[in-house]
Amino acid sequence: MTTGKKPPIVRIKRISSPDDYTKSNELLAVGFANDAEAYIGAAQQLTDFKSFGPRYFLFCHALELLLKAQILASGGEQEELFDIRHDLEKAYARAIELGYRSANDRVKHIVVWMAPYHKQHTFRYKESGYLIVPKAEELVAILQSMHLEIEATVRAAYIMSEKRNS
Repeated sequence: MTTGKKPPIVRIKRISSPDDYTKSNELLAVGFANDAEAYIGAAQQLTDFKSFGPRYFLFCHALELLLKAQILASGGEQEELFDIRHDLEKAYARAIELGYRSANDRVKHIVVWMAPYHKQHTFRYKESGYLIVPKAEELVAILQSMHLEIEATVRAAYIMSEKRNS
């Protein structure tokens, strides 16, 4: 039996879309850094064991977005991101090549550790077996420190691009 009422609908305005690739590298980098921060926050909310896969997927995606934001803010081009895809080691190497240096010496270790899982979509598609991964608290601390470093670079690049274009 239906009541004739329609289910509630939530209308969400997308802030970023495929059309963003027509935007400047600096503006896209700002969006990536903002989204990475949101993914970190979302991952922090998923604390039950049933959410293990989604939680670690969010951590890895935040890491990917941070590295890509750094690449774009440091002189990289949008086209190269299509070649990098979900390869965290490739993204990290390119960010280093463009001058990224983290004050946190665990960043490289975490990138190398998480890269195969992210590249193979291990956290997206459930598989049986055991995984050895960093503690969530360590990932949060590392990702937050990366975000602070990279966001500063991204914001500075965006401000400089706005000054050049005005």
